[in-house]
Amino acid sequence: MRTSRLLVFLLLASSAAVQAAGTFTVLPAPGVRVTKMSPNGEYLVGTYFGEDGNTVGYIWRASDQSSHVLTAMNNVIGVNNLGVVSGSVPLDGGALFNGFDLGATGSIGAAPSLLTAPLETNSNGYDIADDGTVVGLSFDVGYSQNRTKAFVWTPAQGMQVLATNNPSSYSRANTISSDGRVIAGWNDNDFGRSGVIWRNRVPMDVQDEIGNRVGEAVAVSGNGRFVAGGFYTDPLGNYGAWRWSEKSGVRVIPNMEYAFAISDDGKTAVGSSSFFEGRTARIWRSGVGTVDLAQYLVDNAVTGVPEGFLLVGGFSALSADGKRMAGWGYDSNFAVQSFVIDVVEERILGDSFEDRFQPPPPPEE
Repeated sequence: MRTSRLLVFLLLASSAAVQAAGTFTVLPAPGVRVTKMSPNGEYLVGTYFGEDGNTVGYIWRASDQSSHVLTAMNNVIGVNNLGVVSGSVPLDGGALFNGFDLGATGSIGAAPSLLTAPLETNSNGYDIADDGTVVGLSFDVGYSQNRTKAFVWTPAQGMQVLATNNPSSYSRANTISSDGRVIAGWNDNDFGRSGVIWRNRVPMDVQDEIGNRVGEAVAVSGNGRFVAGGFYTDPLGNYGAWRWSEKSGVRVIPNMEYAFAISDDGKTAVGSSSFFEGRTARIWRSGVGTVDLAQYLVDNAVTGVPEGFLLVGGFSALSADGKRMAGWGYDSNFAVQSFVIDVVEERILGDSFEDRFQPPPPPEE
């Protein structure tokens, strides 16, 4: 009898399937365009664009669903797992109004701190690691080619230029892994704007197995294992975004011209159909392919999408586990509005006898 009951239990358990469901939440901050999410999914940051052209920083916290405006910062672009943000503080109106942008860090309820030992008159922190290392762009008033550079900043060393293989041309660091060891961005050269990965501050121009260059590197997974970006044509002529890992090298992400974020296992990337306005939000999943975000929401029974909401802005942020994602689009009045999507996988009983007791496959490389 015991054997029979055990057998029934195992048969039921082995036929369990995974079904996804989720929620779509519009953030209570009209005009905010979110840019990045901390790998742990707790913090989401962006910038509010006012009708007068002025901008202020914004941060959303998942644990209490709270929104916070960082009024002293005119740009907030990056955030780490501790809720410390990176961006800039305006001086004399900021760079858009003939003033200056001063690279800075900040957090909820605290005054921002300027990055020390700046290289040029302007700087902007594009991302921040958990140890406080900041990467970004330092530039002069005229954006001259030899004075528009990728930088790395630490409290101990201040701001330093990140070395590139074409140091006489423009460069920028867009993102950094949680431990600060992997940085990704771009450097202009004879091929155009090429993706660069810095590992322990050493630059590598990203190329595929036959030497083709890829476009700008935009995203690095929180664990530093995967980097993604845009504008790549593979050896077979397929065009799209790209994903890199040390083991597999460069692989095209089809039907997504620009990838903004990638999960720790490298199996999920979010991005868009193009870089420019009017772009369609899209999501790529290993083994599934790329679909429009609107279709993904239907396929995964995601509820809460307001009627008339347009998913044509920036699908820009993703947690390390790929279960929380965020971006911005337009509401039914064509006003900019940011959103958060949470997807939950639930095990249900089905009629399949697949061997679901096998350990999951290792993360894709």
